[in-house]
Amino acid sequence: MTKARINLSAITLFLTLFLTGCWDIKSIEDLTIPIASGYEIVNGPDSGVKLMNVYTVYPVFYKNAPRKSVVDVIQSGYIGETRTMRQEHIGGKLNLGGIQVAVIGRELAQEGIRNALNIILRTAQLKSTIAIAMAEGNINDIFYAVPDNYPNVGIYMKTLLADAYKQSFILKSDLHHVSVAMDTPGWHPVIPMLKAEGNEIMINGYGIFREDKLAHTITITEARVLNILSGMKNIGERTFPITCNGNIPCTATVKMQNEAKIKVARNGESYRIDVSVKSKGTLDDLVPNVNYHTIDNALSDKENLLKNERIEEIGKGYEELLKKEAEALIDKAQNEFKMDIFNWIKYAQAKWRKDIDRINWDDCFSGMDISVNIKATIEYIGEET
Repeated sequence: MTKARINLSAITLFLTLFLTGCWDIKSIEDLTIPIASGYEIVNGPDSGVKLMNVYTVYPVFYKNAPRKSVVDVIQSGYIGETRTMRQEHIGGKLNLGGIQVAVIGRELAQEGIRNALNIILRTAQLKSTIAIAMAEGNINDIFYAVPDNYPNVGIYMKTLLADAYKQSFILKSDLHHVSVAMDTPGWHPVIPMLKAEGNEIMINGYGIFREDKLAHTITITEARVLNILSGMKNIGERTFPITCNGNIPCTATVKMQNEAKIKVARNGESYRIDVSVKSKGTLDDLVPNVNYHTIDNALSDKENLLKNERIEEIGKGYEELLKKEAEALIDKAQNEFKMDIFNWIKYAQAKWRKDIDRINWDDCFSGMDISVNIKATIEYIGEET
């Protein structure tokens, strides 16, 4: 037998084994693959005793099953015990590596999420990229939602949390980043809050944590500004009002990419932060907030709204909007929260780590001078006339 024939025979044998599957592999119907998990503290049957409810979403692979997924809820004194208790509820081999989303209940967030996250981190099968969220209200409403056009609520939440940040200035939050922020002095985890309305689930704000405990919440608009000021590149759309031709109320929609540069200066024990945001993007739409038949003829042609000077006005309008929102959020962080919710401490730590570790950064942050400068460049790439 020639060398070529030997090689061909070996390749054929390999492909045969590969395509027919391993002899010890389990059918997918025999596997239990959790997609999402949830953790909430509840009152136990005994007065004063707190227990943990652990929610798990499992897809159902049987072709003729009446439901496409199952929500299993196990109650115990601690999370670890629920893993053995699951076998009493659902048979099959449990593949924890399938979990994509972990949702923390509101009460657990207030009491502290460290123990729950540590258990997840110690599980070798689970990825550190698991998306982390918290429930704004009742966690039960979230897990029993039945979203249209999705096989189960776990897949829906995974898509929402994994993709929203790509187009809406939304902050991305996963197990790794939350754990690092939770255990780094002066840093504060920021976690999206999910709200269920019927069978719809939405990101309705963000929770700001002091170490592992929920300290404050911010709106979705504030969260978008927080993301822009954090120093990470981000992209998304904003719609805002603007006045055209001096007296015509209009609405502009722009798609912008923002990048902030943060500089921390020091004078003895005092610090100053200067934030410079460069925004670049395109005008998606500009429409009058009145019926076209009621405005003067000079504006009846939509292209007349899109002259170069008008594009510059829209850029200035975006700058003013973002600057106003940024200054309002910084004021809230300094005077109401008294926390560096932007985690700007990392820029100071890069220069003066030992000195920063010896002080209470949040106390120092509350009295700092902070400036914000916004520069926006907008282009119109629509049809030319």
